[in-house]
Amino acid sequence: MKNLIFSLVAIFAITFSLEAQRPQRGNMGTPEEMAKKQTERMKEDLGLTDKQTTKIQSINLKYANKQQELRKNASGDREAMRESMKTIRDERMTELKKVLTEEQVEKLVAQEKERMQNRGQGQGRK
Repeated sequence: MKNLIFSLVAIFAITFSLEAQRPQRGNMGTPEEMAKKQTERMKEDLGLTDKQTTKIQSINLKYANKQQELRKNASGDREAMRESMKTIRDERMTELKKVLTEEQVEKLVAQEKERMQNRGQGQGRK
């Protein structure tokens, strides 16, 4: 009986520990952290120059702040928030197109399309 109780406690402790280590959905960090991570991924994936990286970082931070503000002020209307997020993404893409080359834009659009298709399927970038 002691072994059974000990085993159950051990399993519970391991499960709790693993769950605590997993990033929580919805807790994306500060806008600065989000923009930095996004910029680093874009630099790697798109081969950004240093000049482009600086401009992209600024754009990403601007829109990360807008998204955070939108989430903070969301009144529970998910559809309205989804539409507002789409508008923010479209505005961001317009600004990015001014900084990126045509090839980089094509690659970015393809990556975002793939990311949206994989969303919710557990195939996102880790």
